[in-house]
Amino acid sequence: MRVDLSDRARDDIDAAIDWDLEKQAFSAASKFADEIDQALKLLAQYPGFGITALSVTRMRSLQEL
Repeated sequence: MRVDLSDRARDDIDAAIDWDLEKQAFSAASKFADEIDQALKLLAQYPGFGITALSVTRMRSLQEL
C-alpha cells in the first residue's frame, strides 16, 4: 500500500528536523527521522494499523524519543 503524507505533515516533519539540526541535536534529528520512516513502513504494511483520523486517513503516534 502507498502511504501519502499531507503537505501539513511534511511541513511539520521538516520543521521538527530543522529545529533539531539548528540546535545541533543531530542524534535527536536522526532518531526522529528513523521513527517517521518506521511509522510509514508500518502504515504501508498494515493499512489498518493506527487510528482513523478525518475518516480517510490513518494516524500513528511515534515512540517516545
